[in-house]
Amino acid sequence: MLVASVDSRLMTIGELFSSSNHYIVPHFQRDFSWTDTQTEELWNDITNTLDESRPDRFMGAIVVNNSQKPTLKLIDGQQRITTISLLMCALRDIAKEKEDEELSFEISSAYLGTKNLRTRKIDPKLTLNEVNNQFYTENFLDPQNLQQLKNLKKQLGRNLKRDREKSNKLMLESYLILHKKIQERISKAESLTDTLVELVECIANKLILILISVADEASSYMIFETLNNRELELSGADLLKNHIFAKSDEGFDKVQKKWSYVQQNVDKYEITKFIRHYWIAKHNRVREKDLFREISSKIRDSNGVLDFMTSLADTSELYSALKNPNSPVWSTSGANTKNDISRLILFDSTQCYPVLISAKEYLSDKLFSKILRILVVFSFRYSVICGLNPRYLENAYGDVAKFIRKEKPKSAEQVFEKLQFIYPSDKDFKDAFQKKDFQW
Repeated sequence: MLVASVDSRLMTIGELFSSSNHYIVPHFQRDFSWTDTQTEELWNDITNTLDESRPDRFMGAIVVNNSQKPTLKLIDGQQRITTISLLMCALRDIAKEKEDEELSFEISSAYLGTKNLRTRKIDPKLTLNEVNNQFYTENFLDPQNLQQLKNLKKQLGRNLKRDREKSNKLMLESYLILHKKIQERISKAESLTDTLVELVECIANKLILILISVADEASSYMIFETLNNRELELSGADLLKNHIFAKSDEGFDKVQKKWSYVQQNVDKYEITKFIRHYWIAKHNRVREKDLFREISSKIRDSNGVLDFMTSLADTSELYSALKNPNSPVWSTSGANTKNDISRLILFDSTQCYPVLISAKEYLSDKLFSKILRILVVFSFRYSVICGLNPRYLENAYGDVAKFIRKEKPKSAEQVFEKLQFIYPSDKDFKDAFQKKDFQW
Protein backbone atom coordinates (compact mmCIF):
# COMPACT_ATOMS: atom_id res chain seq x y z
CA MET A 1 0.00 0.00 0.00
CA LEU A 2 1.38 3.39 -0.97
CA VAL A 3 1.54 6.06 1.72
CA ALA A 4 -0.70 8.90 0.61
CA SER A 5 -0.06 12.63 1.05
CA VAL A 6 2.64 12.58 3.71
CA ASP A 7 3.91 15.88 5.03
CA SER A 8 6.80 16.11 7.47
CA ARG A 9 8.60 19.08 8.93
CA LEU A 10 10.67 20.15 11.88
CA MET A 11 8.91 22.29 14.45
CA THR A 12 9.29 23.42 18.03
CA ILE A 13 6.93 22.47 20.83
CA GLY A 14 5.84 26.09 20.86
CA GLU A 15 4.86 25.90 17.19
CA LEU A 16 3.05 22.62 17.79
CA PHE A 17 0.80 24.17 20.45
CA SER A 18 0.54 27.72 19.14
CA SER A 19 -1.50 26.67 16.11
CA SER A 20 -5.29 26.40 16.14
CA ASN A 21 -5.02 22.64 15.91
CA HIS A 22 -6.70 20.38 18.42
CA TYR A 23 -4.80 17.17 19.17
CA ILE A 24 -6.84 14.13 20.11
CA VAL A 25 -5.74 10.67 21.22
CA PRO A 26 -8.01 8.05 19.57
CA HIS A 27 -9.94 5.94 22.05
CA PHE A 28 -8.19 2.72 20.96
CA GLN A 29 -4.70 4.10 21.54
CA ARG A 30 -2.66 3.20 24.60
CA ASP A 31 -3.56 4.75 27.93
CA PHE A 32 -0.99 6.98 29.58
CA SER A 33 1.82 4.64 30.64
CA TRP A 34 4.95 6.67 31.33
CA THR A 35 6.58 5.85 34.64
CA ASP A 36 8.84 7.94 36.88
CA THR A 37 11.82 6.97 34.73
CA GLN A 38 10.49 8.41 31.46
CA THR A 39 9.15 11.52 33.20
CA GLU A 40 12.50 12.23 34.82
CA GLU A 41 14.30 11.61 31.52
CA LEU A 42 12.13 14.28 29.89
CA TRP A 43 12.89 16.69 32.72
CA ASN A 44 16.63 15.99 32.43
CA ASP A 45 16.51 16.62 28.69
CA ILE A 46 15.05 20.06 29.36
CA THR A 47 17.34 21.07 32.23
CA ASN A 48 20.46 19.72 30.49
CA THR A 49 19.57 21.77 27.44
CA LEU A 50 19.44 24.86 29.67
CA ASP A 51 22.48 24.10 31.80
CA GLU A 52 24.67 23.21 28.82
CA SER A 53 23.44 26.25 26.84
CA ARG A 54 22.45 24.03 23.96
CA PRO A 55 20.59 25.71 21.09
CA ASP A 56 18.04 22.90 20.80
CA ARG A 57 17.24 19.29 21.58
CA PHE A 58 15.60 16.78 19.24
CA MET A 59 12.62 15.01 20.82
CA GLY A 60 11.78 12.48 18.11
CA ALA A 61 8.84 12.19 15.75
CA ILE A 62 5.12 12.76 16.21
CA VAL A 63 2.70 11.08 13.80
CA VAL A 64 -0.76 12.57 13.26
CA ASN A 65 -3.69 11.87 10.99
CA ASN A 66 -4.81 15.22 9.57
CA SER A 67 -7.87 14.09 7.60
CA GLN A 68 -10.16 16.12 9.91
CA LYS A 69 -8.28 19.40 10.32
CA PRO A 70 -8.03 21.29 12.60
CA THR A 71 -8.52 18.15 14.70
CA LEU A 72 -5.38 16.00 14.46
CA LYS A 73 -5.40 12.41 15.69
CA LEU A 74 -2.23 11.55 17.62
CA ILE A 75 -1.13 8.18 16.26
CA ASP A 76 2.34 8.27 17.81
CA GLY A 77 3.81 10.58 20.43
CA GLN A 78 0.90 10.93 22.82
CA GLN A 79 3.02 9.91 25.82
CA ARG A 80 5.50 12.74 25.20
CA ILE A 81 2.83 15.32 24.33
CA THR A 82 0.75 14.40 27.39
CA THR A 83 3.76 14.63 29.72
CA ILE A 84 4.82 17.98 28.27
CA SER A 85 1.26 19.20 28.82
CA LEU A 86 1.46 18.02 32.45
CA LEU A 87 4.74 19.91 32.77
CA MET A 88 3.04 23.05 31.46
CA CYS A 89 0.24 22.50 33.97
CA ALA A 90 2.79 22.32 36.79
CA LEU A 91 4.54 25.51 35.59
CA ARG A 92 1.20 27.31 35.36
CA ASP A 93 0.17 26.16 38.86
CA ILE A 94 3.44 27.21 40.46
CA ALA A 95 3.21 30.61 38.79
CA LYS A 96 -0.29 30.95 40.24
CA GLU A 97 0.87 29.76 43.68
CA LYS A 98 3.53 32.49 43.59
CA GLU A 99 0.83 35.03 42.63
CA ASP A 100 2.15 35.62 39.12
CA GLU A 101 -1.33 35.52 37.59
CA GLU A 102 -0.19 36.97 34.27
CA LEU A 103 2.43 34.28 33.66
CA SER A 104 0.01 31.58 34.78
CA PHE A 105 -2.58 32.83 32.29
CA GLU A 106 -0.06 33.07 29.44
CA ILE A 107 1.13 29.50 29.96
CA SER A 108 -2.43 28.21 30.07
CA SER A 109 -3.67 30.03 26.97
CA ALA A 110 -0.56 29.31 24.90
CA TYR A 111 -0.06 25.61 25.66
CA LEU A 112 -3.10 24.13 27.40
CA GLY A 113 -6.25 25.75 26.04
CA THR A 114 -8.31 28.88 25.85
CA LYS A 115 -11.39 29.81 27.86
CA ASN A 116 -14.69 29.59 25.98
CA LEU A 117 -16.56 32.83 26.61
CA ARG A 118 -19.93 31.08 26.45
CA THR A 119 -19.25 28.06 28.67
CA ARG A 120 -16.52 29.75 30.76
CA LYS A 121 -14.61 26.46 30.51
CA ILE A 122 -11.26 25.70 28.94
CA ASP A 123 -11.34 24.42 25.36
CA PRO A 124 -8.29 22.14 25.53
CA LYS A 125 -5.56 21.85 22.93
CA LEU A 126 -5.19 18.18 23.87
CA THR A 127 -7.91 15.56 24.36
CA LEU A 128 -6.82 12.18 25.68
CA ASN A 129 -8.48 8.80 25.22
CA GLU A 130 -11.60 7.69 27.08
CA VAL A 131 -9.64 6.27 30.03
CA ASN A 132 -7.52 9.36 30.68
CA ASN A 133 -9.40 12.38 29.39
CA GLN A 134 -11.89 12.98 32.19
CA PHE A 135 -9.15 12.60 34.79
CA TYR A 136 -6.88 14.99 32.85
CA THR A 137 -9.66 17.54 32.38
CA GLU A 138 -10.87 17.49 35.99
CA ASN A 139 -7.47 17.50 37.69
CA PHE A 140 -5.01 19.32 35.45
CA LEU A 141 -6.64 21.48 32.79
CA ASP A 142 -7.67 24.08 35.38
CA PRO A 143 -5.31 25.07 38.22
CA GLN A 144 -5.58 22.71 41.20
CA ASN A 145 -4.52 22.70 44.83
CA LEU A 146 -1.31 20.69 45.27
CA GLN A 147 -2.43 19.09 48.52
CA GLN A 148 -5.67 17.96 46.95
CA LEU A 149 -3.73 16.21 44.21
CA LYS A 150 -1.50 14.51 46.80
CA ASN A 151 -4.62 13.32 48.64
CA LEU A 152 -6.02 12.06 45.34
CA LYS A 153 -2.85 10.01 44.82
CA LYS A 154 -3.46 8.27 48.16
CA GLN A 155 -7.05 7.50 47.14
CA LEU A 156 -5.95 6.02 43.84
CA GLY A 157 -3.30 3.98 45.63
CA ARG A 158 -6.03 2.19 47.56
CA ASN A 159 -7.98 1.22 44.45
CA LEU A 160 -5.88 0.00 41.54
CA LYS A 161 -8.07 -2.85 40.36
CA ARG A 162 -9.19 -1.21 37.14
CA ASP A 163 -7.06 -0.08 34.19
CA ARG A 164 -8.08 3.56 34.45
CA GLU A 165 -6.90 3.84 38.08
CA LYS A 166 -3.49 2.42 37.15
CA SER A 167 -3.04 4.72 34.18
CA ASN A 168 -4.45 7.85 35.82
CA LYS A 169 -2.27 7.26 38.88
CA LEU A 170 0.77 7.24 36.57
CA MET A 171 -0.40 10.54 35.08
CA LEU A 172 -0.86 12.06 38.53
CA GLU A 173 2.56 10.82 39.64
CA SER A 174 4.13 12.35 36.53
CA TYR A 175 2.59 15.73 37.38
CA LEU A 176 3.72 15.56 41.02
CA ILE A 177 7.28 14.61 40.03
CA LEU A 178 7.49 17.53 37.62
CA HIS A 179 5.98 19.93 40.16
CA LYS A 180 8.61 18.87 42.69
CA LYS A 181 11.44 19.18 40.15
CA ILE A 182 10.38 22.71 39.28
CA GLN A 183 10.22 23.69 42.95
CA GLU A 184 13.69 22.27 43.55
CA ARG A 185 15.11 24.24 40.63
CA ILE A 186 13.41 27.42 41.83
CA SER A 187 14.86 26.99 45.32
CA LYS A 188 18.38 27.13 43.88
CA ALA A 189 17.72 30.15 41.63
CA GLU A 190 17.91 33.86 42.33
CA SER A 191 14.67 34.76 40.59
CA LEU A 192 11.50 32.68 40.68
CA THR A 193 9.94 34.39 37.68
CA ASP A 194 13.10 34.21 35.57
CA THR A 195 13.41 30.49 36.29
CA LEU A 196 9.81 29.76 35.31
CA VAL A 197 10.09 31.84 32.14
CA GLU A 198 13.41 30.19 31.30
CA LEU A 199 11.82 26.74 31.54
CA VAL A 200 8.79 27.75 29.47
CA GLU A 201 10.97 29.29 26.78
CA CYS A 202 13.23 26.25 26.67
CA ILE A 203 10.27 23.91 26.19
CA ALA A 204 8.63 26.15 23.62
CA ASN A 205 11.66 27.16 21.57
CA LYS A 206 14.42 24.59 22.06
CA LEU A 207 12.56 21.26 22.08
CA ILE A 208 12.32 20.23 18.44
CA LEU A 209 10.44 17.36 16.88
CA ILE A 210 9.43 16.09 13.46
CA LEU A 211 5.70 16.34 12.86
CA ILE A 212 4.62 13.73 10.31
CA SER A 213 1.13 14.42 9.00
CA VAL A 214 -0.74 11.82 6.96
CA ALA A 215 -4.20 12.25 5.44
CA ASP A 216 -4.83 8.53 4.97
CA GLU A 217 -5.61 6.81 8.28
CA ALA A 218 -4.19 3.39 7.49
CA SER A 219 -0.98 4.96 6.15
CA SER A 220 -0.44 6.78 9.43
CA TYR A 221 -0.30 3.41 11.21
CA MET A 222 2.15 2.08 8.64
CA ILE A 223 4.47 4.97 9.48
CA PHE A 224 3.96 4.31 13.20
CA GLU A 225 5.00 0.69 12.72
CA THR A 226 8.10 1.71 10.76
CA LEU A 227 9.16 4.13 13.49
CA ASN A 228 8.53 1.67 16.33
CA ASN A 229 9.40 -1.79 15.03
CA ARG A 230 12.51 -1.95 17.22
CA GLU A 231 10.13 -3.02 20.02
CA LEU A 232 11.97 -0.93 22.61
CA GLU A 233 8.97 0.44 24.48
CA LEU A 234 5.92 -1.07 22.84
CA SER A 235 4.33 -4.41 23.61
CA GLY A 236 3.68 -7.00 20.93
CA ALA A 237 0.01 -6.03 21.06
CA ASP A 238 0.79 -2.33 20.46
CA LEU A 239 2.95 -3.13 17.46
CA LEU A 240 0.50 -5.66 16.10
CA LYS A 241 -2.43 -3.27 16.40
CA ASN A 242 -0.67 -0.68 14.31
CA HIS A 243 0.49 -3.29 11.80
CA ILE A 244 -3.05 -4.52 11.17
CA PHE A 245 -4.40 -0.97 11.00
CA ALA A 246 -1.73 -0.15 8.42
CA LYS A 247 -2.62 -3.20 6.33
CA SER A 248 -6.41 -2.88 6.59
CA ASP A 249 -6.91 -0.53 3.59
CA GLU A 250 -10.63 -0.06 2.86
CA GLY A 251 -11.57 -2.37 5.73
CA PHE A 252 -10.10 -0.01 8.31
CA ASP A 253 -13.40 0.81 10.04
CA LYS A 254 -14.32 -2.87 10.44
CA VAL A 255 -10.87 -3.75 11.75
CA GLN A 256 -10.92 -0.85 14.20
CA LYS A 257 -14.32 -1.95 15.57
CA LYS A 258 -13.13 -5.51 16.02
CA TRP A 259 -10.03 -4.31 17.86
CA SER A 260 -12.23 -2.25 20.16
CA TYR A 261 -14.35 -5.35 20.77
CA VAL A 262 -11.24 -7.28 21.79
CA GLN A 263 -10.40 -4.48 24.23
CA GLN A 264 -13.88 -4.77 25.75
CA ASN A 265 -13.35 -8.46 26.44
CA VAL A 266 -9.72 -8.58 27.47
CA ASP A 267 -7.92 -6.61 30.17
CA LYS A 268 -5.67 -4.10 28.41
CA TYR A 269 -2.67 -5.31 30.38
CA GLU A 270 -3.30 -8.87 29.13
CA ILE A 271 -3.92 -8.31 25.42
CA THR A 272 -0.42 -9.44 24.45
CA LYS A 273 -0.85 -12.62 26.50
CA PHE A 274 -4.27 -13.21 24.94
CA ILE A 275 -2.99 -12.82 21.38
CA ARG A 276 -0.11 -15.17 22.15
CA HIS A 277 -2.49 -17.80 23.57
CA TYR A 278 -4.72 -17.34 20.53
CA TRP A 279 -1.79 -17.85 18.15
CA ILE A 280 -0.57 -20.96 19.98
CA ALA A 281 -4.10 -22.40 19.85
CA LYS A 282 -4.71 -21.61 16.19
CA HIS A 283 -1.24 -21.78 14.63
CA ASN A 284 1.93 -22.70 16.52
CA ARG A 285 3.99 -22.06 19.64
CA VAL A 286 5.60 -18.62 19.81
CA ARG A 287 7.55 -16.74 22.46
CA GLU A 288 6.21 -13.35 23.52
CA LYS A 289 9.26 -11.50 22.18
CA ASP A 290 8.69 -13.09 18.75
CA LEU A 291 4.92 -12.56 18.67
CA PHE A 292 4.83 -9.42 16.53
CA ARG A 293 7.41 -10.71 14.05
CA GLU A 294 5.64 -14.06 13.73
CA ILE A 295 2.15 -12.67 13.13
CA SER A 296 3.15 -9.72 10.95
CA SER A 297 5.07 -12.07 8.64
CA LYS A 298 1.90 -14.12 8.11
CA ILE A 299 -0.69 -11.34 7.87
CA ARG A 300 0.32 -9.07 5.03
CA ASP A 301 -2.82 -7.84 3.23
CA SER A 302 -6.27 -6.42 4.00
CA ASN A 303 -8.08 -9.76 3.53
CA GLY A 304 -5.73 -11.51 5.93
CA VAL A 305 -6.11 -8.70 8.45
CA LEU A 306 -9.91 -8.84 8.42
CA ASP A 307 -9.97 -12.63 8.73
CA PHE A 308 -7.47 -12.48 11.60
CA MET A 309 -9.37 -9.77 13.46
CA THR A 310 -12.70 -11.55 13.00
CA SER A 311 -11.25 -14.72 14.50
CA LEU A 312 -9.44 -12.81 17.25
CA ALA A 313 -12.60 -10.93 18.23
CA ASP A 314 -14.62 -14.14 18.37
CA THR A 315 -11.97 -15.85 20.51
CA SER A 316 -11.84 -12.89 22.88
CA GLU A 317 -15.37 -13.82 24.03
CA LEU A 318 -14.13 -17.24 25.11
CA TYR A 319 -10.99 -15.76 26.69
CA SER A 320 -13.15 -13.44 28.77
CA ALA A 321 -15.38 -16.36 29.74
CA LEU A 322 -12.39 -18.39 30.95
CA LYS A 323 -12.00 -15.72 33.62
CA ASN A 324 -15.68 -15.63 34.56
CA PRO A 325 -17.64 -18.79 35.48
CA ASN A 326 -20.88 -16.80 35.24
CA SER A 327 -20.27 -15.75 31.62
CA PRO A 328 -23.15 -16.34 29.17
CA VAL A 329 -20.73 -18.59 27.26
CA TRP A 330 -21.35 -21.22 29.96
CA SER A 331 -25.13 -20.73 30.10
CA THR A 332 -25.78 -24.16 28.55
CA SER A 333 -22.95 -25.86 30.43
CA GLY A 334 -23.46 -27.81 33.58
CA ALA A 335 -22.41 -26.89 37.10
CA ASN A 336 -19.27 -29.01 36.81
CA THR A 337 -17.93 -26.89 33.95
CA LYS A 338 -18.59 -23.64 35.80
CA ASN A 339 -16.96 -25.03 38.95
CA ASP A 340 -13.90 -26.12 37.00
CA ILE A 341 -13.58 -22.64 35.48
CA SER A 342 -13.68 -21.26 39.03
CA ARG A 343 -10.93 -23.68 40.06
CA LEU A 344 -8.65 -22.60 37.23
CA ILE A 345 -9.18 -18.99 38.27
CA LEU A 346 -8.35 -19.91 41.87
CA PHE A 347 -5.17 -21.70 40.75
CA ASP A 348 -4.29 -18.74 38.47
CA SER A 349 -3.75 -21.32 35.74
CA THR A 350 -3.69 -19.50 32.41
CA GLN A 351 -0.99 -21.52 30.62
CA CYS A 352 -3.61 -24.08 29.63
CA TYR A 353 -5.77 -21.50 27.81
CA PRO A 354 -4.43 -22.42 24.33
CA VAL A 355 -5.60 -26.00 24.94
CA LEU A 356 -9.04 -24.81 25.99
CA ILE A 357 -9.30 -22.44 23.01
CA SER A 358 -8.48 -25.29 20.64
CA ALA A 359 -10.81 -27.71 22.40
CA LYS A 360 -13.71 -25.26 22.37
CA GLU A 361 -13.35 -24.61 18.65
CA TYR A 362 -12.56 -28.06 17.30
CA LEU A 363 -14.26 -30.48 19.70
CA SER A 364 -17.73 -31.10 21.14
CA ASP A 365 -18.90 -29.32 24.29
CA LYS A 366 -19.01 -32.65 26.10
CA LEU A 367 -15.40 -33.41 25.23
CA PHE A 368 -14.40 -29.83 26.08
CA SER A 369 -15.76 -30.29 29.60
CA LYS A 370 -13.81 -33.51 30.07
CA ILE A 371 -10.58 -31.90 28.89
CA LEU A 372 -11.26 -28.95 31.20
CA ARG A 373 -11.48 -31.36 34.15
CA ILE A 374 -8.16 -32.97 33.14
CA LEU A 375 -6.49 -29.55 33.05
CA VAL A 376 -7.88 -28.62 36.47
CA VAL A 377 -6.45 -31.80 38.01
CA PHE A 378 -3.21 -31.39 36.10
CA SER A 379 -2.81 -27.75 37.20
CA PHE A 380 -3.46 -28.67 40.82
CA ARG A 381 -0.93 -31.50 40.87
CA TYR A 382 1.78 -29.99 38.65
CA SER A 383 1.69 -26.30 39.62
CA VAL A 384 -0.20 -25.77 42.88
CA ILE A 385 1.19 -28.72 44.85
CA CYS A 386 4.40 -29.86 43.13
CA GLY A 387 5.48 -26.41 41.89
CA LEU A 388 7.25 -27.87 38.85
CA ASN A 389 8.91 -25.93 36.02
CA PRO A 390 6.21 -23.88 34.20
CA ARG A 391 8.27 -23.75 30.99
CA TYR A 392 7.94 -27.49 30.44
CA LEU A 393 4.22 -27.26 31.07
CA GLU A 394 3.79 -24.41 28.62
CA ASN A 395 5.60 -26.33 25.89
CA ALA A 396 3.46 -29.39 26.55
CA TYR A 397 0.26 -27.35 26.39
CA GLY A 398 1.37 -25.87 23.06
CA ASP A 399 1.86 -29.38 21.68
CA VAL A 400 -1.55 -30.50 23.00
CA ALA A 401 -3.26 -27.48 21.39
CA LYS A 402 -1.63 -28.44 18.08
CA PHE A 403 -2.69 -32.07 18.54
CA ILE A 404 -6.31 -31.04 19.08
CA ARG A 405 -6.23 -28.68 16.11
CA LYS A 406 -4.67 -31.22 13.73
CA GLU A 407 -6.03 -34.58 14.91
CA LYS A 408 -9.47 -33.73 16.37
CA PRO A 409 -9.24 -36.46 19.06
CA LYS A 410 -12.37 -38.45 19.91
CA SER A 411 -11.68 -38.92 23.63
CA ALA A 412 -10.22 -37.03 26.60
CA GLU A 413 -7.90 -39.98 27.21
CA GLN A 414 -6.06 -39.19 23.96
CA VAL A 415 -5.43 -35.68 25.23
CA PHE A 416 -4.26 -36.91 28.63
CA GLU A 417 -1.76 -39.26 26.93
CA LYS A 418 -0.05 -36.21 25.42
CA LEU A 419 0.51 -34.81 28.93
CA GLN A 420 1.30 -38.02 30.72
CA PHE A 421 5.08 -37.72 30.29
CA ILE A 422 5.17 -34.71 32.67
CA TYR A 423 2.28 -35.77 34.91
CA PRO A 424 3.52 -35.90 38.55
CA SER A 425 3.51 -39.43 39.94
CA ASP A 426 1.36 -40.26 42.96
CA LYS A 427 4.52 -40.55 45.07
CA ASP A 428 5.85 -37.12 43.97
CA PHE A 429 2.43 -35.60 44.51
CA LYS A 430 2.11 -37.14 48.00
CA ASP A 431 5.63 -36.03 49.02
CA ALA A 432 5.02 -32.47 47.80
CA PHE A 433 1.60 -32.34 49.44
CA GLN A 434 3.02 -33.36 52.83
CA LYS A 435 5.59 -30.56 52.64
CA LYS A 436 2.95 -27.90 52.00
CA ASP A 437 2.20 -25.56 54.87
CA PHE A 438 -1.52 -25.03 54.38
CA GLN A 439 -3.26 -22.26 56.31
CA TRP A 440 -6.77 -23.50 56.99
